Amino acid sequence: MGTHKEKFLELAKTTNRIIITSHVSPDSDAIASCLSMYRWVKNNLPDKEVHIFYENLENADYNYLALYEKIEWVNNLPAKLKGGDMLVLLDGTPLHRFTKYPEEIKTDSYMTYCIDHHEPEENNHNYWITEPLTTSCCELVSRYFYTDKELEEKVAAETLLTGILADTGSFAFVDQRSTSVFIEAKRIVENGKIRIDELQRKISSIKPSEYELAKIFVANSKNVKIREDLPGLTYSYINKTGVENYTESEVSGGYHVFVTRFMRQIESYTWGFVITPTKDEYRISFRSSTGAPNVQKIVKEYFDGGGHIMASGGKLSLDAAKDTKEAAGVVLDRIKNAKIEIVPEN
Repeated sequence: MGTHKEKFLELAKTTNRIIITSHVSPDSDAIASCLSMYRWVKNNLPDKEVHIFYENLENADYNYLALYEKIEWVNNLPAKLKGGDMLVLLDGTPLHRFTKYPEEIKTDSYMTYCIDHHEPEENNHNYWITEPLTTSCCELVSRYFYTDKELEEKVAAETLLTGILADTGSFAFVDQRSTSVFIEAKRIVENGKIRIDELQRKISSIKPSEYELAKIFVANSKNVKIREDLPGLTYSYINKTGVENYTESEVSGGYHVFVTRFMRQIESYTWGFVITPTKDEYRISFRSSTGAPNVQKIVKEYFDGGGHIMASGGKLSLDAAKDTKEAAGVVLDRIKNAKIEIVPEN
């Protein structure tokens, strides 16, 4: 069958246009893997027309990444596709992760090539790479597509390492099953001549607006124990009145500060969730740890979402609650009665 790279090149021969995308509500790994695939395709298939289409409001949090300006933010991904396109799907497998209109994507009209590090929910693509024990989509893109020579381009190496650092919590979430990331990170750092501390400063800097929003999340946070068979959880929320003077990108940044600095850091409260409002829905972000609930299972079963066993996202419809505080109560009620698996220590 050949390598993953050879299969990509084989499929690409039959099309003139390659479309790269990732899931809505993008994170660092999603954006960085899109930019990395775009760079690789442009360098290796210069005669092809290549686009990054992202069905999302523009998120300027990642504008420090090289080639960020190549992202085309669109309202309807299927409307941008043409028959015969090669559609490259990154950091997810089911079509509903990439668009609000999955039924409009006619898979028999396009070739689909999927690269993902989650448990596969769909395998109806022409070709897919799904490795759930891999830490990030960027790790897969680097391993299977980038040569050592290509990683000597520092901005290419930095983009890939950004996605890896983000999804591993700067390697804090790596366990004995996913240590291959150290091998790939070593290859990226050595060839790109990267100082991780300098890259971290770019990734981890906090804007004043994000700091102000993080304070709201802290003020609204609660530590509760809802079941005797589960560790305590931390949850928080922000209401529409709290975000009306901020962009969606700034709210996402404030949430990220709260989650990374506070959630799972309080003794005996080793998992939790945060709720933020949008004009269409309430977004719920769960985090967990070993010995605490598998949040991927919870989100998939009760909140129409997906992700990893210790980091997943879901949603509630706006008619489920009058505001985010009430929505938090809905989430807690569902968890109280849920069948829950625990993330094993080993």
